[in-house]
Amino acid sequence: MAAKKAHGKNFSFFGSESFFGVLNELDDADVDRLIGPIVTMRDCRDLAPEVVKEVVDRIANGFALSFPEGPPAPVPPNKIEINRIPPSHACELKQGLLGHPQVEAMVGGSADRTLSARLSAAFEQKYDGLRRQCLTPGAIVDALYDFAIGGGSDTSERRAAAWSVLAYLFERCLIFEDKPREDAA
Repeated sequence: MAAKKAHGKNFSFFGSESFFGVLNELDDADVDRLIGPIVTMRDCRDLAPEVVKEVVDRIANGFALSFPEGPPAPVPPNKIEINRIPPSHACELKQGLLGHPQVEAMVGGSADRTLSARLSAAFEQKYDGLRRQCLTPGAIVDALYDFAIGGGSDTSERRAAAWSVLAYLFERCLIFEDKPREDAA
């Protein structure tokens, strides 16, 4: 009711079929402005090193020196299922893994030997805070992605870098659980 008064338009609910119908009526530029650039597998495979560095540095620079307590535990092959990550988010993480070699090279090859630990600490702290809010797994992934992308220009290159950094950390550090939680059963 307030929307009708404020904008003079009658708003109602519509499903995905109506949404895609509206999208099909728009030109490509309007669709891009509405839903943002689409990240392709190629974007994740061909990450721009400077974009990955910008994403990683922005996150890690907010954290003081932190050192892990030994090597990371092996990641179970069913970590996505253990954490009940929705299929759409799992797809983004799996696509982000295509950029794993570039992220590994950038983080592991950095002259700053604390970069990996600071990056991991940043995401671990963010994940722990989100988990304490009792958010759904999808909402947690969305919030971690928002944390990774951190504002700025919304390009497919930045999106691919953010998903690749998130997927790298999903595989390398303690974001999300490595075994089922008893209270989640």
